[in-house]
Parts: sequence; structure tokens; C-alpha cells
Amino acid sequence: MRETLGYNKNHKDRQQHDFYATPPAKVKNILQYEELNGVILENSCGMGHIAKVVKELYPNNKIIATDKYNYGYGETGLDFLSDDYPYTDNINCIIMNPPFKLIENFVIKSLEIAKDKVLLFARMQFAESESRYINIFKNQPPTKIYMYVNRVACAKDGDFNKPLSSNMAFAWFVWNKKDKNYGKYTEFVWIRRWDKNLKLNYKNI
Repeated sequence: MRETLGYNKNHKDRQQHDFYATPPAKVKNILQYEELNGVILENSCGMGHIAKVVKELYPNNKIIATDKYNYGYGETGLDFLSDDYPYTDNINCIIMNPPFKLIENFVIKSLEIAKDKVLLFARMQFAESESRYINIFKNQPPTKIYMYVNRVACAKDGDFNKPLSSNMAFAWFVWNKKDKNYGKYTEFVWIRRWDKNLKLNYKNI
């Protein structure tokens, strides 16, 4: 049964731990425009659909991939939101697609930890709600939101042979603490699906 409505954490067909894998092409997509540096953390790595791409593009960087649950990749049994999570120091960049039901807390903690940049792949629905405005956007708005002009299908349980019905818009939310306008306002830009012929350039769209 496909999900055709908005997010419903109690939907009977929803994945138990809210694991919907990010298409690797969308990771390559954003890394055309946003450069990572230093120690890079993925705090909800699932099966490694994000971390594997980051390792491919940044073979000389230290990449840390963790997850609370064991999906067969990274360091498992590590709850990013717990007080004893071991990777909170000397993290330059965080890139993630966390469980949507916990997304606000993931972003708040990521912004506390990351020295340089946070990249979040999420539904545009994340930009809504008074709670997220008060706790995040009011004082720490993203420097950029990359809105997909095409619909994106994530995969329940990481199975891209049975992707989630894509009736919702997705975007990359980026907080660049080194940007001179960080904390002031958000630049909204549009992004298309990955063009395999387009080389990495780290320039604005």
C-alpha cells in the first residue's frame, strides 16, 4: 500500500523506525553545489546511501557513519540524541536524512556540534510548524534551501525496488556557519535531478 497523504507517524504501513533511504543520486546532486570539509559525520546512516557517496567523493576525509539501529552499515547502537553519543567534538560537517519524527531534535543537536556546515535532506514540510520556527528557524535559519523541481522517491527499508510513492516535495536544507549571512536570512534556490554529465563545481545554481 502506497502512502498518498502527508507524513503520518502512526500510519500502519510506516517503517517501524522511520527509515526511508536517500537516493544516492540526490547526494551527488547536492555535493555539486555544497562542498564538505574536515571530519564529516552522518548520524543516521541506515544502509549507507549517503555515507558511501560522501566517501567516494571525499576519499581523504575522515567519514563517521552511525545509527541507532543495525541496517548493516556503519557503527550501530549509537543514538545521536543520547547524552553519551561519542562523536560530538571536532566535527566539521554533518550530512543527514534522520527519522522525520525526530527531525527537529536532530537538527538542533547537529547545529550545536557541527563547526562548519549541516546538510539536511528532508520533505519541504520540515519548513513548517511554529515549534521548528521557534526552536530553529527564528535564530538559525538555513543559509540555503535547495528545492527540487522534480518529485523525489525515498525507499522504505532501503529497498529502491519498492520506493515510497513520491507525492511530496523534498529539499536540501543547508546551514553554512562560515557564510557571512549565516543567521540572517535564507536563500531559496531550485535544484534539478542529478545530471550525470555535470561535473562537481561548487557553484550556485
